[in-house]
Amino acid sequence: MINQIKKLNPFIKSISHSSNQFKNQFHSSIPSSQLTSTSTSIPNQISIKNHISNQPQSQSQSLIKFKPFINKPAPERIPNPHHSIETVEKFLSSLKRPNLLDLKSKFDSWNQFFESNGTLLKSKSINPKERRYLLWAMELFRHGKDPKEFAVKLKKKKVIRGWGPRVQNGKRLRGKPGGRITL
Repeated sequence: MINQIKKLNPFIKSISHSSNQFKNQFHSSIPSSQLTSTSTSIPNQISIKNHISNQPQSQSQSLIKFKPFINKPAPERIPNPHHSIETVEKFLSSLKRPNLLDLKSKFDSWNQFFESNGTLLKSKSINPKERRYLLWAMELFRHGKDPKEFAVKLKKKKVIRGWGPRVQNGKRLRGKPGGRITL
C-alpha cells in the first residue's frame, strides 16, 4: 500500500503544481482593483467583485432584443373568451376549416377544449395536419390574437395534375419542367 502511495506522489505533486499555475493565471487576468483578500491568515481565499456582472456590451445589447419575451408571463392555459368568440363552435368556425367544424360535438366545454393536447386530439381521430393547425391556433388565441388575423384557409385542389399542359402559349413543350425544350 505504501509503495502505491509513493508511486502516486509525483502525480499528486504535478496536479497541485498545475492548479497553482492556474491560480496565478486567473489572478493575472483579473484587475487588481477587483480582487480583495477576505482574510489575512489565508492568502489563497480571494473574492471577486463585479467580475460576473461586467458582461461585454454586445451580450447585453443582444438581450435587449429578447427582453419582451423574457419578462412576459406565460399565457393562461384556458383563456378568457375574447374577440366575440365565447364558444368552441365559434372558435372552430372562425378558423375557416370545414373539417374542424365536426369537432364541436367532441368537446363539451370551453375548458375541456383548451385543456386538450396532441395525444387527446389524436385519440379523437383528428389527422395530423388538422391537429397541428388546431394546436397552433389555440396557442395564438391564448396569446390574445384574433383568429381573423391568423386563420388560413385550405388550398384548393389543382385542376391540372402534374407539370401542367404540354402546350403552353401556342408552343408544344417537351421534357421536364427545369429543362423545357420547345418545338
